[in-house]
Amino acid sequence: MTIKTEEELHARLDNELAWRKHELTYIKSLIDTSDKSVGRCNLRIGSAFLYFHWEGYIKFAARHYVTFLKNQNLRYSDLSDNFVTLALKNDFIGCKQSSRSIDHHVIVNKILNNFDDSACIPNEDTAIDAESNLNYMILRNIIFSIGLDLSKYELKKQLIDYVLVDNRNHITHGEGRGIDKEGYDLLHDTIITLLDDFHIQILNAAQNKSYLRKKEH
Repeated sequence: MTIKTEEELHARLDNELAWRKHELTYIKSLIDTSDKSVGRCNLRIGSAFLYFHWEGYIKFAARHYVTFLKNQNLRYSDLSDNFVTLALKNDFIGCKQSSRSIDHHVIVNKILNNFDDSACIPNEDTAIDAESNLNYMILRNIIFSIGLDLSKYELKKQLIDYVLVDNRNHITHGEGRGIDKEGYDLLHDTIITLLDDFHIQILNAAQNKSYLRKKEH
């Protein structure tokens, strides 16, 4: 995957979000016009698709942002703290099971003596974990990893965990639990808003170069 410019990142993310929102809008229109005989079924389908597109777009956008950053050829000393952490991720994983100081010194040496070297940012699939169930805690980790503001999502923690993710789990596990029309409308509107917010935050971060370390005056 090659994304070297803000324009390329913008186009990829715009196209990805557009088809996902189009599909969710279509499903909502089916729900809005369903009679009672199929309404409950469509609500379950819609709830599952809201989750699929939630997880799909968040991970897609975060990974493409990491790819964009990787192609900027930055040094560790150029990066904000969260991206230094991300760039050292493979080193942390590599010495995870070791109690030997010589293994730990690899990380210390990079920070103290090689901070002006090119940052080894992991590939997008490694940088953003492909964990199942994009609940609030996993979302929080992704948002920290790419340096975005968490506050918009903190307010929706309960809805993400106990409505969106729980409904997805019950439906995909073959259980009969569902959601009513009022609950679905709220969930749909909230997830669309959060996806739009995430989209805008990443594009603004790329444009404003917020991935760079703030220089002390």
